[in-house]
Amino acid sequence: MYSENTGEENIVYIDNQGHTYIGDYSAICEKEKDGILLDTINGRIYLKGEKLSANEIKSQSTTIELFTRLLDHPGEELWNNKLPASSYASQQNQMLGKIILPLIKLCEEKFGKKLPLICK
Repeated sequence: MYSENTGEENIVYIDNQGHTYIGDYSAICEKEKDGILLDTINGRIYLKGEKLSANEIKSQSTTIELFTRLLDHPGEELWNNKLPASSYASQQNQMLGKIILPLIKLCEEKFGKKLPLICK
């Protein structure tokens, strides 16, 4: 997360436990290699420190938007009509085939665990 108050090279990092710290953008991307890093500045996703390619996840910006909304409302269902207008929001098969299933597969490969996402 970028803030005018952090300085030009610094960002606010928030982990999945709600802990935050301010640091250099590049240093944080380099340091945080244990999980999923959602780079909301450049619209990129990292798994265990490796940047995903467009071949692995077709729309990283939509995936980041989806995860951001899920993280903001844990335990709640997210309806596709609450997402920004796109083919992913209007067509369940697009989201399932190009975002959800590839991400579940990648997480299982990298972490040995299934990402608990359900698209219905």
